[in-house]
Amino acid sequence: MTVLLLGHDGALLEGLAQLFAMAGFQPVIAHDALDAVDLARAELPIAAVIDRAIAVTDAAALRIPLAAHGALVLYRAEHETAVPLPPAIARHVVADLTLPLERQRLLALVRTLSQRERESGRAIGEQPEDRARKDNRGTQRRRGELKDAEECI
Repeated sequence: MTVLLLGHDGALLEGLAQLFAMAGFQPVIAHDALDAVDLARAELPIAAVIDRAIAVTDAAALRIPLAAHGALVLYRAEHETAVPLPPAIARHVVADLTLPLERQRLLALVRTLSQRERESGRAIGEQPEDRARKDNRGTQRRRGELKDAEECI
């Protein structure tokens, strides 16, 4: 699953990309909101990790398309002061983290989103008819087991 990273701090983004790659995700880095939207349209990310300053100044950052159970996460560097987010922006995000201090919390959040995506059966690339076929095979298998059980009785 893809994780989109949007920001200007190259070293921080590279560190996050390595963290997500080692955890089995596919990180994609963008340096402006319009590029991020284009990259997200190519493959819907499970999470978009966005620099808080970009989210506040560029409305396109909040319009990044996401996977079915995806979420927007904002971050700020530890040396930046924490000012309250405008309510219009706060409604769109699930977390506002200080990085790199809270990188493990970020990873845990993305893992949770990914797990929720898989458990719901709405993983990227799986079509609704694929899920229906899986359900029908399970039902047919259970019916066959019931017939076998009835014959034994």
